[in-house]
Amino acid sequence: MMLPSLLRSRYPQCKIGWFLHTPFPTAEMYRMLPVGREILEGLLGADLLGFHTYDYARHFIAACARVPGASTTPKGVELGDHFSAIGVFPIGIDPEHFEDILNSDATQKRIQELTVKFAGCKIIIGVDRMDYIKGFRTSY
Repeated sequence: MMLPSLLRSRYPQCKIGWFLHTPFPTAEMYRMLPVGREILEGLLGADLLGFHTYDYARHFIAACARVPGASTTPKGVELGDHFSAIGVFPIGIDPEHFEDILNSDATQKRIQELTVKFAGCKIIIGVDRMDYIKGFRTSY
């Protein structure tokens, strides 16, 4: 999280973007961390800071206002003479890719096999989020 400011000090004219797709902690977390101010100031070296959701961006803006005392607006954060724009960029899926898989011969064949195998049965299906590090959570 310090990299944007390190890049900024080495390459002042460089355009720097940073994106976080996981939750951004609340301001209280950064207030309590011994290096909380340094982390936030490090991020503010970026020209554009992207977050997966509005809530994550809001937590970041609040932390910047509270911990290093930066000037904030819904569009960004200003610290010293540098303005960092804030953006919300939800990560989505490529629906055409999934439609292509659904319509493939192999998938259609498997659907037919399962239809025959489970004819007359009620099937319960669960759909869960998969974390790319932890895998699936156990559902009950």
